[in-house]
Amino acid sequence: MTSEEVKRIIKEENLKQYRIWDDQIRVNEVVIIKMNGKYQVFSTDERCARITEKTFDTEDEAFDNFIRRLRALNRLLKKNKK
Repeated sequence: MTSEEVKRIIKEENLKQYRIWDDQIRVNEVVIIKMNGKYQVFSTDERCARITEKTFDTEDEAFDNFIRRLRALNRLLKKNKK
């Protein structure tokens, strides 16, 4: 998956609460950053603590995981609004 595909999916599916390449994290977000040549994908909790962090060698694998997590977070957000 490429960054263009990620941007398209986020826009088409109206996904919220994410950070791409920005390490200034906030509460309840899905984040992808590049550090030391590796790609890290993680979620944050209500205290901005990193949870369920995974490291990937390729951007493609990291973006796949990022989108899966982001979709799951958005489903949860919609469910909690009801």
